[in-house]
Amino acid sequence: MANITRDEESVCREVSFLLKFSRHRNIASYYGAYYHPAPNEESSEYLELVLEYCSGGSLYDLIDSTEGQSLKETWIGYVCREVLKTLNHIHHHRAVHRDIKSPNVMLTKKGNIKLIDFGLCWDLDPQTGKCNQADGTAHWMAPEAFRRRDREPEFDTKCDIWSLGITAIEMAEGKTPYADQELVSDLIINNDSPRLISRTWSETFVSFLESALRRILPGDGVRKSCCSTRSLLNCPCEKGIVRIERNTFGLCRPQSQGERHTELQYQHRTVT
Repeated sequence: MANITRDEESVCREVSFLLKFSRHRNIASYYGAYYHPAPNEESSEYLELVLEYCSGGSLYDLIDSTEGQSLKETWIGYVCREVLKTLNHIHHHRAVHRDIKSPNVMLTKKGNIKLIDFGLCWDLDPQTGKCNQADGTAHWMAPEAFRRRDREPEFDTKCDIWSLGITAIEMAEGKTPYADQELVSDLIINNDSPRLISRTWSETFVSFLESALRRILPGDGVRKSCCSTRSLLNCPCEKGIVRIERNTFGLCRPQSQGERHTELQYQHRTVT
């Protein structure tokens, strides 16, 4: 029963945030949900969420299919800019996504960026502006978002910016820091902020990552930098790496016969 309650809460939360946010140009449009009861006692009931179809696939797919698994810096800048616009919208409504990563960034046929998967999205506390619920995908999580032995987590919108910084490293190097490690929480909490391995990247890109991946030390109220989405969108380092048109991606994959007849994609959410 506990699992049922948790899943139902997650589904309801995702639908609620999709209804609130999906009109933004960088969030996959939400068209509705279809409930399917369990056909028998051994099966699960599930909910089918109908979202805007993104024929370009995910950012993860793009990285994986690119030669050397390393995107051009201008491509990286374009993706970062569009995700920052999305996060600025979410954060303006005093919420955090908590699961920014390459599989949750989709691309349309024209190369538009669309954010998906709001199952972990959470409203910030109206008094403190903080979130105390530890959740996310470990390799992309900010240090302050992990639950520690001596205290509960306390973080704000900066956790999404950290995750975007990790995603930017993933776009540059083909994988996240500590990708070969399973248990990474202690590494992320105790080690210095990750950096690019290669020194061939521009100073503007390196500066952007330094801002996005600035650590919060114990006792700090906010990340020690002016690293809000708005400030990053306006800072010289971000503007320097985003000079790109959408059609330069050239990432459209061939559509199947069924895909040509619909612009919808289905996301299955099991609720029992």
